[in-house]
Amino acid sequence: MSNKQLILESLDSNAVFTYSLQTKLERSRLDNIPLKKEYIPTAGDKIFIYPDADIPKFKVKPFCDKYKVSLIRDKNKASQKFVGTSYLESFYKNNDKRYYSVTIARFKEWFAGVIYETDPKYKDFINVLEKYTGERVYYPWSVTMQLEENYSKPNPFGIALTDKKYKGSYDFVCFIKDDEEDILQKLESSESTYTSLALLKHMNQSTVMDERMYFSIKNLLESPDKSNFTIAIETMANCDYERSSVWLLLLIYNFKSEIRDCKASKHVNFTSLLTFFDMNPSNYITIEHLINSLKKRNLLTQGRLKILMDIAEKEFKEDKDTEYFEVIGFKPAQQIIQDIDEGPEEIVLILDDNEEELSLGEVECL
Repeated sequence: MSNKQLILESLDSNAVFTYSLQTKLERSRLDNIPLKKEYIPTAGDKIFIYPDADIPKFKVKPFCDKYKVSLIRDKNKASQKFVGTSYLESFYKNNDKRYYSVTIARFKEWFAGVIYETDPKYKDFINVLEKYTGERVYYPWSVTMQLEENYSKPNPFGIALTDKKYKGSYDFVCFIKDDEEDILQKLESSESTYTSLALLKHMNQSTVMDERMYFSIKNLLESPDKSNFTIAIETMANCDYERSSVWLLLLIYNFKSEIRDCKASKHVNFTSLLTFFDMNPSNYITIEHLINSLKKRNLLTQGRLKILMDIAEKEFKEDKDTEYFEVIGFKPAQQIIQDIDEGPEEIVLILDDNEEELSLGEVECL
């Protein structure tokens, strides 16, 4: 899995490079780490949770007490390890920078023309070049200013590395150090590492949202009293994500601006919910995004599709901009029908006009 690349970190006034060999990380590698998705807690399990796992700390102890498992500090002694997407993404985000690069063939040709091979200060560097198997040599902007022409810093070699004939490239590239590479390799080879969501789902099984509860939470989110909004956010965060999926997604869909601007939504308990469904209230969200979220998690059932399709049909009719035609039919595409999971159907409660919804007090006690 190693993909070592030569990076020219700096160049001093004596024309000596400080260099390193680092692993080039492709984002697709992070996506392909084989994390297990289903975890069955067993008494005696020793679990380790990686940093930034989007798991609320206050939920961990009740979980451990309930299933008689222990949380340990040393991942090497853990029987199960849990890692979140934020932790994996940090490998890329923390190291993603722009680098100039040239082919190794061009660099060797240029280097041979500007130095004396017998110069002892280049002995180690020449040895590295001879053994290097990468296709390109990378260097940051600071080195670029010294190796090219027409820049403020003088070129200590006197000859530019690139010109009209030998053009370089300027791209975002991610390099990771050996200790980070070691962590990724262990994650890739581990048979006991799970996605953090596999653990989180066991912590949110007490409350299942149905249509009746959906409208009650909707009332809270529409209330001018901001304290009601906080109650709504906390209630959503403590629902069983999978069994409440369609209603939670609809609340995010209908109140994304309010959620985005609410301080309570920044709490790890609610960000865990957003992470689970891969939803960002700051982004544009459509019904298609909700369906895709359900599909990705094998949660799209006939009942949930019917709920979303009714809303999509209503929005489609309201948005049509013609006065001479009307919609007389609306059905899901064949592609969606093929992706329906044959799991348990969503419980759909239709409220009668005379039936009252849950009071705010009842919701607060959930």
